[in-house]
Formats: sequence, C-alpha cells, structure tokens
Amino acid sequence: RLHLGRMARRLGDVAVARRELALANESLHNEDPSRLLLFGGGLPREALPVILYPSSGAYYNASGAPQWSGAQYDGKIRIPLSDRMDSGLDAVIAHEMTHYVVHQVAGTAVPAWLDEGLAQLAERRDDAWAHAEISRASRLYSLPELNEPFARLGSAGQARLAYAQALVTTRRLVDQVGMPRMRGIRDQLASGRGIEEIVDIR
Repeated sequence: RLHLGRMARRLGDVAVARRELALANESLHNEDPSRLLLFGGGLPREALPVILYPSSGAYYNASGAPQWSGAQYDGKIRIPLSDRMDSGLDAVIAHEMTHYVVHQVAGTAVPAWLDEGLAQLAERRDDAWAHAEISRASRLYSLPELNEPFARLGSAGQARLAYAQALVTTRRLVDQVGMPRMRGIRDQLASGRGIEEIVDIR
C-alpha cells in the first residue's frame, strides 16, 4: 500500500498526484506480488510514502539525487511526476519498491549492480536497450566497479551503461542459478560473504 508523502502537498498538484498514485496502486495490486519479491522478503505492512514532485527541478532540489536520475528510494519513494505521466508510474514504483524489499532482507550487503538489476527486472524492463548500450561502449565496467551505489556516477552516459550492465548481468545470473537459489544467495550476502565467493557469474 502506498500513500502520498507530505512534500507533494506543498510542491505539486495534489489532485493529479492522488489520481496518478491511485492508478499505480491499482496496477500493482492487480499483479502477482512476486514481481517485487524476486529476492524474497515481503511487501511493507505499513504504508510506504511516495513523494511525487511536479517537476524534475523540484525533485532534484528536494532529494539531492543525481541530475541523471529519474526516481529515488531513500526510505521514501521520490518521483518527479511530470516526467512520469506517460511512462508508467507503476513501473517506476515497482523499481523503487524492489529497492525497499532488497534492503529489508539484506541491508547494504547486496552489490549495487544486483540491487539495480533486480529492480529493473521488477519493472519488466526489456533487455534490448541494455544490449545496445553495452555494444556501443568503448569500455565496460568490471563488476567490482559496480558494487558501490550508482548515485556516485557523474553523468547520464555512465549511469546508462551501469544500469545496462546491471540488468544484463542480473538476468544472466537468474537464468544461470534459478530463482530458488537466488534466495540462498541473498542469505549468504546478508551473512557477510561477497558475491564473487558465492557464485561464478559467467
């Protein structure tokens, strides 16, 4: 269950925000919740705040998020509403709610590439753009370079490549080991083991 965060009441059109959030709630609740639980865990029992900003500028100013970002989870889901009117608010919320679930079950032990890869799988993002992004790159990131939060990346181009590699690598990992073993990987990460110790990612 989602509810409108207080800042949206000050920053934006509350009627529009409530309508968009209601549509996103309905869409998410009509689907199998396993979409958001690829790594196990559960959905929040309490309402999870969603702050919808009327513009990218308001979002960046209030959240401190990188200029290339389109949404953020930091205990609340923060989304610039005007940028999301035509692109599916439910997909964005599915992505950010997956971060919530991952952090609840494994804390900060999950490498950023896996966290972001699972979130993109939850929003049902197609791999084609990611493979195209990777094929254009003159240099790919190593997995250790993608272990740290992507918010540190300085440009939209760097972020696109990082997200592309995260999606492709996570999809390959899930296909390689299967979802039941992903839960075991989660538990081992939470116990302090590194991803490289747990699985050979080909």
